[in-house]
Amino acid sequence: MEQRPLALAIPGQRMQHQSTANPDANATAISKLGRVAVIYASKLGWRVVPLHFVQSGGACSCPKGDDCRSAGKHPRLKDWTTEATTDPEQIAAWWRIWPDANVGVVTGSQSGVFVLDVDPRSGGRESLAALEAEHGPLPLTALQATPSGGFHYVFKAVPGLTNSAGKLGPGLDIRAEGGQFVVAPSQTTAGRYRWVRPPWETPPADAPVWLLERLRRMAPAQAPDADLRRGYFPPASPEVLEQAREALAQHGPAIVGQGGDTHTFMAAAILTHDFALTDDEAWPLLFEWNETCVPPWDETDLRAKLRGGGKYGKAEYGCRRKPAINLVAGKLSEIATQAELALVGAGVPVFSRGGALVRPVVEEVDAAHGRRTKVARLAKLDATYTCDLLSRHVCFQRFNAKSGEWLTADPPQVVAQTILSRVGEWRFHPLAGVITTQTMRPDGTILDQPGFDPATRLVLMAPPPMPAIPNAPTRRDAEQALRLLSALLEEFPFVDDACRSVALSGLITPVVRGAFSVAPGHAASASTPGTGKSFLWDTSAAICTGQPMPVMAAGRTEEESEKRLGAAVIAGQPVVALDNVNGGIGGDAFCQVIERPVVDVRILGRSELARVESRATVFVTGNNLQILGDATRRVLLVRLDANMERPELRQFKSNPVATVLADRGRYVAAALTVVRAFVAAGSPGRAPRLASFEGWSDTVRSSLIWLGCADPVATMEAARAEDPLMALLRAALGSWASHFGTGRATARTAADVLRIAEGFDAADTFPALKEAVLAVASNRGRPDARTFGKWLSRHKGRIVAGFRLEGEADAHGHAARWWVERHGTAVDAVSAVDSERRL
Repeated sequence: MEQRPLALAIPGQRMQHQSTANPDANATAISKLGRVAVIYASKLGWRVVPLHFVQSGGACSCPKGDDCRSAGKHPRLKDWTTEATTDPEQIAAWWRIWPDANVGVVTGSQSGVFVLDVDPRSGGRESLAALEAEHGPLPLTALQATPSGGFHYVFKAVPGLTNSAGKLGPGLDIRAEGGQFVVAPSQTTAGRYRWVRPPWETPPADAPVWLLERLRRMAPAQAPDADLRRGYFPPASPEVLEQAREALAQHGPAIVGQGGDTHTFMAAAILTHDFALTDDEAWPLLFEWNETCVPPWDETDLRAKLRGGGKYGKAEYGCRRKPAINLVAGKLSEIATQAELALVGAGVPVFSRGGALVRPVVEEVDAAHGRRTKVARLAKLDATYTCDLLSRHVCFQRFNAKSGEWLTADPPQVVAQTILSRVGEWRFHPLAGVITTQTMRPDGTILDQPGFDPATRLVLMAPPPMPAIPNAPTRRDAEQALRLLSALLEEFPFVDDACRSVALSGLITPVVRGAFSVAPGHAASASTPGTGKSFLWDTSAAICTGQPMPVMAAGRTEEESEKRLGAAVIAGQPVVALDNVNGGIGGDAFCQVIERPVVDVRILGRSELARVESRATVFVTGNNLQILGDATRRVLLVRLDANMERPELRQFKSNPVATVLADRGRYVAAALTVVRAFVAAGSPGRAPRLASFEGWSDTVRSSLIWLGCADPVATMEAARAEDPLMALLRAALGSWASHFGTGRATARTAADVLRIAEGFDAADTFPALKEAVLAVASNRGRPDARTFGKWLSRHKGRIVAGFRLEGEADAHGHAARWWVERHGTAVDAVSAVDSERRL
């Protein structure tokens, strides 16, 4: 009978294990954990070792007891890397001695596997999500859940791959050559390990190429440029050695029983990682420091800790030294690589975006009503500024043949130009945008630490102090938060509750923007100037940026507007506002900036396109604003009506912008709480998803409806009904059906229809056909069949008021023929078509 070890992975399930390849009657005498260890060894070929276990009081079984920081996770054997085995008799002997020992599996070539350890406590889930968003999901492979809520992804071993911590990102560790991992059903103080996809059902897969490439590029021990990374640090000067000695003194001595092991590893990391010292340079300093420890380590142990200390480095490699690069003729590529690595290692805030290198900056720009405001944006690096960065963080040296010495030199311009030209090969992080307020990640966690966030690819700069938000806010918390936000809107004259909901969405959406890839636009319209449109969005900007809304005017042409929008998107602004739009707003570029997470935008002043990721929220204001064409399903519309001739003379009793700026963090927290509470409640009664904006609909929109607000999407229907382009299409299809009838048999070319429409005069029965056709067929004031044909092609398949436009190309290369079909019941269309006049 074939042995089936499936049950071993399920904690608490009865084990069913027959004899091993070398049956031993005493095998039944070993513990359950011992039998499991035998199965791992005999069936999977994994080399196992006994680990310490957690005692009933929670202390580790090792001599450190309560002080052990790896309780139940580290081997009982001193030379476990060489003693690990697949021998069932040896394994049984171990577990007779230590029946409660947890089971460890040695990784690397010994067992043929390596492990990607995802630690959620250090941000592992967010880091992995960011990697998968960039490269695609990990392949189906053996997967184990850890007691801390993390995962072990088990892959086939890769020759030469060694252990690393955080090289792929925060909370992502590699267990490979020289490492081991705990396997089910072992237990720690946090709970048991369990297999989600057991290795005997889902064998370890090959690791994806992108993951291995990142490991080779980023791990100093494996990277092809590792020699370059270490090599550009010259021998340590007396000044550097003295700085390292002072750093050890500040670090303090290792004291037994107070984490002395880890403290010593970190001391070694200060020398070999932070200061980039060689082992020979670091040894005298570490030996000197060891004399202050209680008690001092013996020399053998101390040298072992020096060798393993590098992986405990938390900052970038060589962060406490300014690296040196020797300028040698014929080595431009290597020099540029060293220079780029030096900037990355120094943690310089430089990122890749839209085929360029950029940096976050804060500057003052125009705001509404002639005011000035400060905003964060992204500035493109040029060769001059890149040289400036290199001079700050790298010491360039040129050999002087006369003196026989390497002398300090300025960074060559060609090195900066080479770095800037390496599009697609940069080691800098790709960036989605820059923000100045806390936001929500896609998994619902809060981004509140300044700097670059891998999960959202956003840079957070100078966020305001914010009250603490509960991990799971209640509905009452959300209601209180919504009341706080609603109080800001009390004096705005909304025409209905749906418009008020759009305004609330305008306050919340920019704050939680990191949680979804795209968000609908928010527009404010009024019949009379001075009603408060700009003031409304100033209130939103005050929350999400700490300043009134930065605005731009719409261009005189769609192409000009496209370039202005593109400039704002490339700059990475969190909010983009078009102020005082005359007439209508729409167009392909406007729609794409709103709807697409990655857009190709025109560069202002040039006829080039840049592909960029956008995390902006778009706002629009205008008097009697009309949302045109496809923009009607992408824009939420607030209507304001003060019901007076001179609304600009109205006096607000309060100033919502000033109110926000007096305690901005409170309003940021309120916006986050509204959405967090809805998600924590299990997203009850989630609204039907809005196409293209599912993430926003599932969070902001559904949260508002959950709290009793009107559906903000209702305003889209009103905007669609008043869209002049849609009205024109309704008129054209309705009058077409009335005059020609419906169905394929009534098909006409664009030229035929235009000729018939031009023949009508004011006395004709169907002036509507003439008016509708000539309105869309005009080219520079004259009717044009080609223009009309293009208009028909753009609207082919559209359904309006119960009619659908259809067409087909002629098989002999003649002009396309067009007709109108009925689709359902014609609403607001010409009725009784059969009774009307035909051609």
